[in-house]
Amino acid sequence: MPQLQEGANDARSAGVPRVKSAVADWINERISNPAQPRLDQTSREGRGIQIDVTGKLLCPLSLDWDDPM
Repeated sequence: MPQLQEGANDARSAGVPRVKSAVADWINERISNPAQPRLDQTSREGRGIQIDVTGKLLCPLSLDWDDPM
């Protein structure tokens, strides 16, 4: 059983960086503002609510990201 768990852990750790890279690519393709910085595939810097494209994705559906309140 330890070998099975080890294989699952290896697959998980190998897949996460690929997913992070793919998500960054997907978001970069959807950035419509040329002044908006593109997301780096290898860094977390510049991600989160401070960037409009990721802020919209993180915003709860019950709120309107485009409403300045």
